[in-house]
Amino acid sequence: MGKRKVLLAGAVAGVLVAAGAVALMVEGGEDGPQPLEERWASEPALQAREAEESLATWVVDDAVVVVTERGGWAFETATGEQRWAMTDDESQLSPCVVSPEPNAAGLVAIVFEPAGGGPCDVVGAVDTRTGALLWSRRLPEPLGPTAGREIPVATGDEVITVDVRQAGSHHRFSPEGAEMPLLDPPSEGCQERLEWVQSAEYTLARCGDTLTAFATGSGEELWTERAGPRPVEAIVPGAPLMVIGTHSVTSLGDNGEVTGEASFKDPVDGIPLLLGESRLVSPVRWSPGLNLGGADLAHSPSPSWRQEFGDGVLAGAGDDHVLVVAPADEGDAEQVLLRVNTEDGERTEVGGFSSATVLAAAVDGDTLYAITAGEDPAERGKARVIAFDRPAAPANTALAAWQQAANADQRQVNWHSDDPPVPLPRASHLAHQEKSDTPIP
Repeated sequence: MGKRKVLLAGAVAGVLVAAGAVALMVEGGEDGPQPLEERWASEPALQAREAEESLATWVVDDAVVVVTERGGWAFETATGEQRWAMTDDESQLSPCVVSPEPNAAGLVAIVFEPAGGGPCDVVGAVDTRTGALLWSRRLPEPLGPTAGREIPVATGDEVITVDVRQAGSHHRFSPEGAEMPLLDPPSEGCQERLEWVQSAEYTLARCGDTLTAFATGSGEELWTERAGPRPVEAIVPGAPLMVIGTHSVTSLGDNGEVTGEASFKDPVDGIPLLLGESRLVSPVRWSPGLNLGGADLAHSPSPSWRQEFGDGVLAGAGDDHVLVVAPADEGDAEQVLLRVNTEDGERTEVGGFSSATVLAAAVDGDTLYAITAGEDPAERGKARVIAFDRPAAPANTALAAWQQAANADQRQVNWHSDDPPVPLPRASHLAHQEKSDTPIP
């Protein structure tokens, strides 16, 4: 099973129904916007509020896997037919946090809380192919009474890590659920003062001003350096090693040296994206809604642009752009799909959504998945997903070619370059469908 292809923000609902609930409009000259061809639309079986607040969805091989605080769903990418579904009513567990992405085998680690409330103190692994909770373990003490949505958890091919940000609360599990020995930083007298940060690829241990990096899977120590008092709050999934501070994103080399940095005036508010060799796009918090800042790690720590998107949704990315669904400024469409150039933040309107509110969206290959809440009174409060075929891209998909076509009144959609979409890491939630054979201790 391949690793997830793209991240969806939001939730998906139901089974295959007749198409036609919402249209993504593409500007087509004097005749006005033309609707994209719908591939399928799902039954509105999920609560819109839960869909809007869900933390992640993945496209894993041939299924769209969606997670919310109440459970999880998977749908066939070809037809929209529901593959599996699960709720906290079955499991008696409500997801708190899910790792940014499944591993290569389709396994994803989740931290749960009891369905009736309580601390997030159960870690487990779910098979995204079937929705089965394969194993679960109650995290031992010490566990603070407020442990919850900030718990970092990561799913690697060899190791699952979870940390509740308290002394003695860092844990490593095998994919089969066996607890593994902790890593051993070289600093003496630090076991009770260690601060851990991890991803599927890297684990960092801080003792005072000393920072040690490990390969998460093998446990090999990579380097130990004096890092100073700068906080390290998270690691950007993937390679190279990039760490997130309160207002910064820093790329570190093979020996711990700083190879690039972006410093933002406002706090970093999510997991940044590295596009191409050095282009960074990061969520930042300076106003309500979605705000993005862009920087070039290789040339200057100062951001080159920032943009506000209101109640926008980050939908996808390529080497030189990100795709955002944002409120429309004018026209009949309530929302528009924007292509945002990573070099200067320039927006290009790709098309518009009508007849429904897009809660989340993502592009995977030649398909756009839009998670929507319809205006039909009979479906009020419900959410569905609609898959659209994207139009064929022009031979030259560079922005200049797109603009040239627009000037000739032959405006065409330029969703992304020929490069595959860049996975968008984000936390998420999942519960299980099948009864686990492993009881919670």
